Amino acid sequence: MISWRKHYKKGLIAIGLLLSTSASIYGQDGDPKNGEKLFKANCTACHALDKQVVGPALKGVVERLKSEQGLDTAWLHKWIKNNKELRASGDKYANEVFEKFNKTEMQVFPNLADKDIDDILAYTTNPPAPEPVKTTEAAPGTEATAAPANNTTSSIVIISLLAIAGLLVWILLKLRQLVKMGQSEELSGLNESRVKSFSEI
Repeated sequence: MISWRKHYKKGLIAIGLLLSTSASIYGQDGDPKNGEKLFKANCTACHALDKQVVGPALKGVVERLKSEQGLDTAWLHKWIKNNKELRASGDKYANEVFEKFNKTEMQVFPNLADKDIDDILAYTTNPPAPEPVKTTEAAPGTEATAAPANNTTSSIVIISLLAIAGLLVWILLKLRQLVKMGQSEELSGLNESRVKSFSEI
């Protein structure tokens, strides 16, 4: 007999492990919007999301470290709070990064709480989409690109209407022909009956 409770417990454990792993990998327990503010206030002097500045590009850094170095967010917390201390402890990768970027000293951030760092990492993992810029006047290039699109749409609509009108005219002509044929048959029948009636007189 299959114990459904046993399978139910195993299923719950598997789901729990999956959720905790994905949360630690992708840094989703942070707030990306708050992380964006903290990133701009503390990191943009040396870092950007999508390109190297003084230090490396930081977009996807959590997943990159996990896949390339086997390091988790705990390592990033140590590095961000006090990279000097981490290097002094003999951490191999911390010293490799220091050498790779010409021994440029990264600022330490002991003032950042773990939650702040989680928010920054959430921002680097999943930056919020930029809000669309609201403008009252269209940019010069926008009108130029919008005009051909409108012209194409207008042409398609006009051609479609002409095709429908042509089809309707053709149907009307055919109906007229059919009506004429029917009328001519009726008239010929009427004439024949008249001829018969006259001949009978």
